[in-house]
Order: sequence, then structure tokens, then C-alpha cells
Amino acid sequence: MGSWLGSEWSGEKIPTFMEVLDLLPRNKKLFVEIKEKDLSLLVIEEIKKASLPKNQITIISFYESIIKEMKEKTDLECNLLVSFSQQNISAKSVSERLLFLNADGVGAENHKNLNESFMKKIKDLNKEVHVWTVDDNEALRYRDMGISSITTNVPKKIKEIIQKS
Repeated sequence: MGSWLGSEWSGEKIPTFMEVLDLLPRNKKLFVEIKEKDLSLLVIEEIKKASLPKNQITIISFYESIIKEMKEKTDLECNLLVSFSQQNISAKSVSERLLFLNADGVGAENHKNLNESFMKKIKDLNKEVHVWTVDDNEALRYRDMGISSITTNVPKKIKEIIQKS
């Protein structure tokens, strides 16, 4: 399956969710996006079977109903995903949704509206703010703002950018 990457990857299989959970190093965190409303219970079952500490897993979703269900049925961290490009959202509206859902934070799109004012409003609630997808020097701006984490397609490049600054 991985032959598009190179011949040494030919025949490489996509790991199952449980295999990923089993391979996760003890000092790392895994963000699991649930994109289908009917998958929550299956994800909960698989996570319960895993031997890793639950604080290594954060559930993320654009669906408020998924975040609400996961917070009601588990003690996992859960972050609501938001896209500035898809909807007109404010820090006030996101804050209200986070409190209503008992969410632990927000995963926000890399966008000009993800600014210090937005961050402060969310952080004042003692909630985390994560950003997706940052593949360039914009990572420095987010680091300086105190972002909780950055999702990227190019981790090595982002690490180098941050280390050089």
C-alpha cells in the first residue's frame, strides 16, 4: 500500500486504531478526530481496551454532539474543532459552546482570526487552544501567543523553524 512513497514501503498496511494506541509512546499524546456521529461508542470501547493512560488521548470533533457524548461517557479530554473559513465565529460564541459542552479546549483553524484576543478569551476560561494546520513560519506567531499545540503536515520543518528562532 505504501509503494507510492517508495519501494521499501511496498506492502505496508495501514495500522488499526488499536495498533496505533498500542504503539503510542508513554510520553506522547494522540489527538483522535471523530468525523462520524455513529463512531463514538466504538472509539470509547477501543480506548477502554488500550493499556495506555487516558490522559494521552484527546478527542476532537467538529460535532458538538460528539464532544458532549464523549464528556458524558468518558473522562477523556475533548476539544471542539472550529473553522473560521466555514462559519462566522467569535471568541465569545466559542467560549459559550466550550462551557456548555464541558469541553477542555478548542482546535482552531490556522486563520487571521485566531489572534491574541481570541486566545485570551479561551485561556481565561482555563481552556486549551490548539491550531491546525500550520506548515510555515506562522508557527512562530502561534508559539509566541502561547498556543497549546500545533498540528502540521511537516513536523520536521516546523521543529527547525522553532529551533532557529
